[in-house]
Amino acid sequence: RTPASRRNRGPRPEGLAMAQPRLPQVASVFLYGEDGRDDGLEALHIEPLRERSMRHHWVIGAHRHPEHVQFMLLSEGGAVTRFEEVELRPARRCLVIHPAALVHSIQYKEGSEGMTITVSLAYLKELSRALPEADALLAVPRVIELATSYDEIARIYAQILQESTRKPLGWRAKIGALMLSLLVELI
Repeated sequence: RTPASRRNRGPRPEGLAMAQPRLPQVASVFLYGEDGRDDGLEALHIEPLRERSMRHHWVIGAHRHPEHVQFMLLSEGGAVTRFEEVELRPARRCLVIHPAALVHSIQYKEGSEGMTITVSLAYLKELSRALPEADALLAVPRVIELATSYDEIARIYAQILQESTRKPLGWRAKIGALMLSLLVELI
């Protein structure tokens, strides 16, 4: 064997007859499909579901958000959301919580509508200091059916989207209050 061919194949592990299989890498991201990293404590991103899901043909591959929680509001359509060993099947008028650091993937029903909020776990913890019940809410993946509270939660999402887009005076404080209202509605 020549040194050049050995270099192309990589170093051979000592004492192993065969190379060990590689485990698939799971991306750790702030937003799926983007290289950008969130560096702010108050980082919050909100967008309509269709913006990201249509770009990826309604399939969001396995990934994790190490320091962020996602709140996915489904207005119409549905999805299959897989979390490591749990599979959830949210439908219209449901909210899905994706806990921080948990590997998940999503297959949306084509044409699904709704919005997703991705928010810093540290920021949520700061907001909810007076609301210790929020810790349990954010700890495990869950689908929350919004039979009676859908309209109120959809209004909160619309206001967060509006504030984060326009950024009027006091917008950060208002978004904080709206996120706290969302947590209270979900508990």
